[in-house]
Amino acid sequence: MRLRAAQWSIFELGLRQGLGLLVSIVLARILGPAAFGLVALTAFFSALGTSLVQTALGTILIQQRGCTRDQQSSLFWLNLIASAGIALLVAAISIPVARFYHQDMLALLMPLAALQVLLGAIVTVPTALLTLKLDIRPLALIGIASFLVSGAAAVGMALAGWGVWSLALQPMLYALVSAGLIWFASDWRPRLHMALTEVTPMLKSGSMISASSALEMAYSQGFALIIGRQFGVQPLGLYNRAQGIQQIPGNLISTVINRLALPIMAQAASEKGRLREICKSLNTASVAISFPAMATLAVLAKPIVLVMFGAKWAEAAPLVVYLALAGALFPMQVINLQVPIVLDRTHRYFQAEVAKKVVGFTCMIAGSFMGIAGLAVSQSVFAVIAFFINAYLAQRMIGYGAMAQLRDVAPVALAAAAMAAAMLVLHEALAARTVIGPLAILTVTLLAGGAVYAALMALLYPTQASTVIAQMWSRLGGKRPAR
Repeated sequence: MRLRAAQWSIFELGLRQGLGLLVSIVLARILGPAAFGLVALTAFFSALGTSLVQTALGTILIQQRGCTRDQQSSLFWLNLIASAGIALLVAAISIPVARFYHQDMLALLMPLAALQVLLGAIVTVPTALLTLKLDIRPLALIGIASFLVSGAAAVGMALAGWGVWSLALQPMLYALVSAGLIWFASDWRPRLHMALTEVTPMLKSGSMISASSALEMAYSQGFALIIGRQFGVQPLGLYNRAQGIQQIPGNLISTVINRLALPIMAQAASEKGRLREICKSLNTASVAISFPAMATLAVLAKPIVLVMFGAKWAEAAPLVVYLALAGALFPMQVINLQVPIVLDRTHRYFQAEVAKKVVGFTCMIAGSFMGIAGLAVSQSVFAVIAFFINAYLAQRMIGYGAMAQLRDVAPVALAAAAMAAAMLVLHEALAARTVIGPLAILTVTLLAGGAVYAALMALLYPTQASTVIAQMWSRLGGKRPAR
């Protein structure tokens, strides 16, 4: 079951990330930075609304494995009511927000953000129950189908001259199609039952997760508010695309972790030694993707941006470089934060989030005085500090602290650094000859870099690589590879 779940998750996320990148390239070439900046502002409100209620509810249902049907129904209706209230609030403040940013279009776009919050509430419970059972296949197929519909519609609207509406309607269409398909695929239906007394103990734990999630969202999306007000929607669009490129591998990894790792870790909550080994395996496997990806962006940001999006996005390239360190550490942050959740120590989780966000907002304010480049640098500085805070929780709870984690991932970091150096030398050499075009040069460089990285991981660190593969395979329910 776990192996099939992993296969379906990786297939769906990989395909959706690839299609998403293709759609974003097309839209970016047609629309330009200003349209992306406007939609980034509306995305803040939909993301914050979702994190306030729905993130915590999904985690509760996975963490509390013995929820009764009545408890699930109570959580469903409570979530729907709370989300409807948040959606109404988002719609109500649309005009004041539009005036604050001097962007009349926001008054029309923000009601779409409100609708996304409501659509997300409808599917939170059935999605969490499918995840709990590791029944990922229907979720994977629904994700792919929803993205195909919404992505094709967005490209069609952009080509037809709909402008910013093509970007704004895409996430709403995705949520609408996804909601319909999930309800069709799931056999769970809520009862007409809501009793707060049945779910109060869960809500106490969930409130900490909800508050922590809202803090994280306010920080990660708060850059849009600052940049949009202080620098305008054009620079915000540039920052949004730079952040979007940096977040591709992190989003892929974090989604797999949330779908698979949290249920698996929850089953090992009573065995700290086993939980520590799971975290070690997940850390090493996840940075094997994030480290080389971010190293590649750090040395090839400019050609990647120019080839993908065109010359009008060139100013986004330095921002990608500054954000790369934050992207490299992101998977380890996600894994460390699962530990207090599965051990039901959400008060420690919340305390850590408050401490981190005090540091994060301080870095954000300081960086804002140096323009959007300073804001990008502040994210990477904060990511380093946040890693040590998160790892401190893991040290206290399962004996797996920052230094142990860094030692475990050091071979991957060295291989990624060597790969980046090789790609930088090769790209400069090919570019100097100007025999082939930029796309061909970038393709050759990436293929060569991938080959170097794979060779280093296999030849220089065979013990670490084989151990990681064996552990991850075992955790997913497969047989241990033969030696």
